[in-house]
Amino acid sequence: MEALGVWWAARTERERQIIKLGALFVGGVLIPLWLCLAVFDYRNEAAARYAEAREIANKVERIVAAQRAQPATSSGGGSIRERVLTVAQAHGLSAARVEEAGADALRIGFEPADSLSVYRWIDQVNRSGDTVATSTIVRVSGSELVVAEFEVRTSR
Repeated sequence: MEALGVWWAARTERERQIIKLGALFVGGVLIPLWLCLAVFDYRNEAAARYAEAREIANKVERIVAAQRAQPATSSGGGSIRERVLTVAQAHGLSAARVEEAGADALRIGFEPADSLSVYRWIDQVNRSGDTVATSTIVRVSGSELVVAEFEVRTSR
């Protein structure tokens, strides 16, 4: 501490004023600015984590809804169209195109959706007694989504 006192005493009044102004600038402007930037970064990271958590929660809700709908779809009631669309709705999929392909087959195309939902839909359709005979799944460019088209045949 004595060395700092000796150093300070060796400075001229003008040097002391410049050093005081520099310290005031660092303490009054730069440190609060740094703290604001740190808080802003933390807020952005928290918002991203919250959005990711909401997305996971939505996926869990769709899975739970699909599991609740599974007993109803596997009971064998309704036409193939009704069964396939009910399962699609339970997984959050929207049909873009539905065409009858004979008495025991159906062609269905979905709007862009999460690939995991599409694969779960395939699994549940197969478990319900119908068969996904052909499939085309294409990733939407620059996105995590896929566009899917299927031919489903009844096994009943």
